[in-house]
Amino acid sequence: MTAAQLELLRRLGRERQVLVWSLPGFQRLAAADVPPMLRIEPRRSTTPGGAGPNDRPLYQMASVPAGEYRLRPHGAGASGWLMVGIGRDPFSLRSGPLAAPPQPIDLRFPVDVRAIVVRGDEQARRSIRALTIEPVSILPAAGRLSDEYARHAVRYGTTTVFFLDERSFPEPEAFWIGGARRASAVVVQPDAPQPAVTLLLRNAPVDNRVVIQSGSWREEMPLGPGEGRRVQLPIDVQHGAALLTISTSSGFRPSVADPNSHDDRFLGVWVKVLQ
Repeated sequence: MTAAQLELLRRLGRERQVLVWSLPGFQRLAAADVPPMLRIEPRRSTTPGGAGPNDRPLYQMASVPAGEYRLRPHGAGASGWLMVGIGRDPFSLRSGPLAAPPQPIDLRFPVDVRAIVVRGDEQARRSIRALTIEPVSILPAAGRLSDEYARHAVRYGTTTVFFLDERSFPEPEAFWIGGARRASAVVVQPDAPQPAVTLLLRNAPVDNRVVIQSGSWREEMPLGPGEGRRVQLPIDVQHGAALLTISTSSGFRPSVADPNSHDDRFLGVWVKVLQ
């Protein structure tokens, strides 16, 4: 049942023309009416944790189409810490203690995401007995910012950044774009509607040329070693988010610049979302 409902959501998200009929009665439905009718109840995950007991998923649902979702944890107790993200990485989009009774968790995805992954500490694992995922709406194919899916997502204050490829390196406070990389793509989504988001770019300790682009907006910046620059990224009002590509011409390896470092990544420019 879960797999069938999820596949229906995927089809609603990728097909440009969809005919939907309800049974019994054989009534035609608008595509937008279908997601709120569904209730997805995934089975409890048996996947082991890779980084300790709190890394074990409680529930996970793969290949989730862009849209809005409401997660409802069920359980008699109210103790423990719950974390919700889109992958098996250290980042979460929602994180906090369980309330009594457990409160719904709302998520909004401007692009398809790798998965919805719910994790918890040992107390949360004892408290949560089931999870219901309620699709609120699905973004139609014609309204997508990108056909790519997000591999990682990190919440920076009141803004979420979705990473659409492996050419960037998310960190808890900011993210790096790889050195000498062409068009690393991210989606920037503020919680509340706003015309722009301020980004702070800090260059690697080398001469660099950084190109940052979103739709028709574009800035090309020659940056000296360690030079910083603030930019105002315009937000697409219709989507409440911006598809952003960043390219760099050069970079450095921290392990080469600092003999005490074990970081072998080739890094180009550091990007921080300012609140």
